[in-house]
Amino acid sequence: MDADGIREVFSGIMPVRVRRMFGGHGVYDGDIMFGLEADGELYLKADALTEDRFAAAGSSPVVYSRGGKPFASSYW
Repeated sequence: MDADGIREVFSGIMPVRVRRMFGGHGVYDGDIMFGLEADGELYLKADALTEDRFAAAGSSPVVYSRGGKPFASSYW
């Protein structure tokens, strides 16, 4: 997904700023990054209040490897 496609996804909600990063894109509301696009998938930042909602919707966190061990990120 390119920057224009990401902006299109959010066009009915709010304007977003999109920056290239990590081979994908960061999605921002002002200076706050709340979304991440990687390999054509869009992930949203979750917290203790919203993780259950993301899980109930069938989502799962982005998992990456650090030092050979898997770590779940806060992006679902």
